[in-house]
Amino acid sequence: MIFGQTTIQILYQSESILNHDEIERLFPSDFDIRNQIISEASKQREYSLIIKNDFSVFMENSKLYNQLQDNSSKIDFGNENARLFKDLNNKIIYEEKSLNKTYLVKDSLPNFKWKILNEKKKWGELELKKATFVNEKDSTEIIAWFAPKIRIFDGPEYYNGLPGLIIELQINYLRNSNPDIVKSYFYKANKIEFESINDIVLPRKLKILSREEFQKLEENFNQKTIDIISGGVERD
Repeated sequence: MIFGQTTIQILYQSESILNHDEIERLFPSDFDIRNQIISEASKQREYSLIIKNDFSVFMENSKLYNQLQDNSSKIDFGNENARLFKDLNNKIIYEEKSLNKTYLVKDSLPNFKWKILNEKKKWGELELKKATFVNEKDSTEIIAWFAPKIRIFDGPEYYNGLPGLIIELQINYLRNSNPDIVKSYFYKANKIEFESINDIVLPRKLKILSREEFQKLEENFNQKTIDIISGGVERD
């Protein structure tokens, strides 16, 4: 199943499994903060992955649906939420990052060394296959269910490179020595829609920086903030 020039939007629901022991350890006597963290982290969120001609954008939904219903010939994304753009053909990502203003940070598309397993299951009429990947760099185990009949090699966040669209993704955090408040994070597709949009374009007003340039800018920004708070420098 190959879609050619069609613009495809996949709607995902996200869900977290929390590490309640770690939350209680961090805030042993502050019941209100614990409840606030649990309430916020437990919220289900909806994301969209929009793909056209090996170029995609992944973002949390806001005004996106209304933009897609317009008769415009292109999608021009503003700055309401952080977005991740993937150029699958040239293996480049552009990620929105904010300091005192928002930038587009350009980097190489991650290359995941997936292990495809024999396990299968159904998503509606589609057959899904299971794949796994352990990222020792950030101590995560990734479990993906992808649809081989949908020949789109993309998925939520940075994840890509499987021979079919990622329908479900589970991110397990393995930092036993330094645990997170989130044990696992899930994305599950609940709808695939087809749109007649000609182009997806990068935000035109954002300056593009390399990962190294942004990191240097971030270090300077953080140091200046520390200096201002400590009274080490005068405000501009």
